[in-house]
Amino acid sequence: MTRRVASVTVAATAAVMIVGAGVAQAQTTGITARHVSVWGEIGFEGDIKGNVNTSGVGVVAGQRAEIDINSWAERYDAALLVRFGVGFALDDEQEFIVTGNWDQAEADQAVVGLLGGQPLQATFTDYQGWGIDFGYRFHFATASRVKPFAEVAGGIQHVQEIHATFIGAANQVFNDVPFYSDSFAGRARAGGGLLFAVSGNVGVQIAAGLQFTAALKDQSGLGTLGFERVNNDGRKWNTPLTGGIYVHF
Repeated sequence: MTRRVASVTVAATAAVMIVGAGVAQAQTTGITARHVSVWGEIGFEGDIKGNVNTSGVGVVAGQRAEIDINSWAERYDAALLVRFGVGFALDDEQEFIVTGNWDQAEADQAVVGLLGGQPLQATFTDYQGWGIDFGYRFHFATASRVKPFAEVAGGIQHVQEIHATFIGAANQVFNDVPFYSDSFAGRARAGGGLLFAVSGNVGVQIAAGLQFTAALKDQSGLGTLGFERVNNDGRKWNTPLTGGIYVHF
């Protein structure tokens, strides 16, 4: 009798351990269907492709002038990016997301071409914009506190007007030449990240991706200065990298 009780006890203990192990290893995404999440993040955007302007020639102040291709990465520093988002869980894996952002990048003075055979320098005003996009986020189930996700989104970005100041030899200065108007440009991005639960429904979020911004609206300032049209581009590809805090409700 004692042996039988002992055997049953051992079997029951083993069953509890197996079930407990199964519970401990249960995989979850960290989100709950029909619940809302919000987050805020800050980071940087590094430009990898796209040009501020194409190359061209002209006659400026009676002298032959040339302007080279200038990429966003050459003329501008990495942009500061601030982003806020809200998501609605369609189920335990999928989320509809809406995000708003603000970004700003500064440019340094640099040689952009030639004027009368001498270096022509230019300084562009800040690249500054804000936007909103709508997208889809898919959460992957794991047994740990780290939850990966992938997302795609698209929307509109408003970029404030951009001017350039050109400086040639012999103190030739052409101030605030209009380059791009206030523009509303399409924007699309794809990427992913990780959610790390810190306490209950609060945690840390890191994200990275690839982002495309469509062409900006050019102005005729360069034409009145004497250059042919070279500012009819403005498209760019960049890589946002952010970190922040999220809350699941």
